[in-house]
Amino acid sequence: MPHNLRAPLVGLLLAVTLALAAACGGSSSNKTIKNAGDIAKNSPSASAAANATPTPAPSAVTEFGVPPVLGGNVTDVAPGWGKSVTHAQTLKADTDKNTAVCGKINFDPPVQNIQWFRMAVDGTEVTTQATVAVRTDSSDKVQGSAICWAPKDGKGLSAGIHSAAISVQNPQDPQAAIVQTVSWKFRVTP
Repeated sequence: MPHNLRAPLVGLLLAVTLALAAACGGSSSNKTIKNAGDIAKNSPSASAAANATPTPAPSAVTEFGVPPVLGGNVTDVAPGWGKSVTHAQTLKADTDKNTAVCGKINFDPPVQNIQWFRMAVDGTEVTTQATVAVRTDSSDKVQGSAICWAPKDGKGLSAGIHSAAISVQNPQDPQAAIVQTVSWKFRVTP
């Protein structure tokens, strides 16, 4: 390219670039960045998010965790999840009245006998201290059975929130997968 054409060509390119910048609204500041705060501030979703009040979690979930999944071999628990019972209701394990800490259980397959059930209260296994009622109907079908526990000292559970769990596992094969675990929390009042 001849040297005498280079200067006018550079000048022309510079003029075209400046013309394009002016036509597109270009300046020394970037309007998109400059106005981004105003745009975001005025957008409905941003203003709603800025003024939103967090939805509080239900108090039962925060105090008692998630509700247990019942069914399978453990069909009900007492006291129920998140329920309150009096101290007097924890003095004696009664499988007929479901007092103290209880679970209604059944022997549907694969469960073969009561040894498949284990129970813990406040993190301590209490299976060997539990009261068990295995009931059968007129055809000898196991029905309406329960496993219950109360402190052996007869003093009941102290006031406050307590946890309980019933686990179902093959006692002949401790390495086998646990069939079911139901855990829950409840409150004891004075």
